Formats: sequence, structure tokens, C-alpha cells
Amino acid sequence: QNTYVSLASTPTPDTLTLQKLVQLSVLSAQERVYVTTPYFLTDAPLRALLIRKAKSGVDVRVLVPGEKTDAKTVRYASHFRYTELLTAGVRIFEYRDTFIHSKSLVVDDVWSLIGSPNMDFRSRKINDEFVFGVQDAKFGHVLVREYRKDLERADEVTLHEWQKRGIWNRIREWTDLILVQQY
Repeated sequence: QNTYVSLASTPTPDTLTLQKLVQLSVLSAQERVYVTTPYFLTDAPLRALLIRKAKSGVDVRVLVPGEKTDAKTVRYASHFRYTELLTAGVRIFEYRDTFIHSKSLVVDDVWSLIGSPNMDFRSRKINDEFVFGVQDAKFGHVLVREYRKDLERADEVTLHEWQKRGIWNRIREWTDLILVQQY
């Protein structure tokens, strides 16, 4: 049986419905979590869940824009957390051909979230967002197939290579993280 759920999320500090839906989705993963987002600025609870899942053997992958992005500050700010995620086993891929603006989360090929929210503070707590949750293996398999095609056009960020980045990149990551937290 297929289940479809739509959620219109208007930010209210008491409910954080969208945030809870994403966290529960990740929490349910047994085999894989595939995320595509143009802005990857996770909060501490979601980051902890991704790390926990990766450490437990779940295949956690995140696909984000590479150099071709409309928000360099957000891109560098998201880099600030890469070391923590990569060390835990989260695999991060940066799309290289164009700016990827897709937003999806697929859990175990059967539960999917697609819609307007990004993995950032604005989507969780400021913007009005709409997400569509789908429990359907056929739909999930289609999203996974397309995700894997996108990975062919992306570069994986490895911990070994990541640790070689220069001091100026590290300083920019830190300062951009501070800047994006202000908006």
C-alpha cells in the first residue's frame, strides 16, 4: 500500500513540524539515506542523526552543489561541518556540471520527501515550505536511480583530501558560518 502525505510548514517555534518530519525520516533508516539539497546547513540534532546512522552502517550520502552555486557563502559555511560528517562515514558529493537545486530525501528506497525545503536554518525556522512525503517503493527506486545518475556528475569529497585544504579555506568556512547564521 502506498501512502502520500503533504505538509505545509509555516514556522512556529512551538511545533517545528518540518524539522520533526525530516528527523523522523532519517531516524527510520535501516539501509540508506540519500539527500539532495542546494543548501546544506544542518542543525545539531539532524547532524547527530546523520552521524549516528552512518556510524551504525547506514549508507548516508549527501549531494550538494559544487563550485557552481548561487550562494558561495552558504556553500563555504556548510563546509565547516564536513570533517565531522566525513569522519563519521557520511559520504558527501559535490555536483560539478551545473547548479543543482533539487531537494529530496530518500530513506531505504521506500520513503521519500520532496518539495521546497532546503537543509538549512531558513527552511526549518523562517520560510513557509511545502513537502510531499511518499511511501512507495516504485517511486523511491526511481528517485534512487536518478540520484545515482547525479552522482556520476559529482565529485566525492573524501576525508583524506578534505583535510588537505588550506588555512584560507578553513578561515572562510568559519567566517561564512558566522555570517549565514545572522540572516
